[in-house]
Amino acid sequence: MLNRCCEIIKMKITEELITQYAAVSGDKNPIHLLKSAANQAGFPHQVAHGMLSMAIGAKLVSPLIQIGWTLSHYGVKFSSPLFVNDMITIEASSVTQSDKKIAMKVIGKNQEHNKVMHGKLELIK
Repeated sequence: MLNRCCEIIKMKITEELITQYAAVSGDKNPIHLLKSAANQAGFPHQVAHGMLSMAIGAKLVSPLIQIGWTLSHYGVKFSSPLFVNDMITIEASSVTQSDKKIAMKVIGKNQEHNKVMHGKLELIK
């Protein structure tokens, strides 16, 4: 089970990370890959995939999965876009915890402390 009330992960969103995610996910929307396309859509830089931020957040529960827990639900809402060179900080805090279920609140913020995502994940044993 969790030894701490909160888990935190920080990661810089790089062009390389976005490009790699686009290749793996198959989502090659130009606003993710080309600054010019992002600019034409009104964004200052390439926009990171929302699902990329969810994937980064999933790293928080990897240690639990390695000891037999199963991710049964992971849902978030995206509040603001993340851009190339942004730093995302994702914090997961335990809402409920038992021998068979863990529910956590997840919040992601950029380097300016603006919320970019929020939601909930649940693990079962």
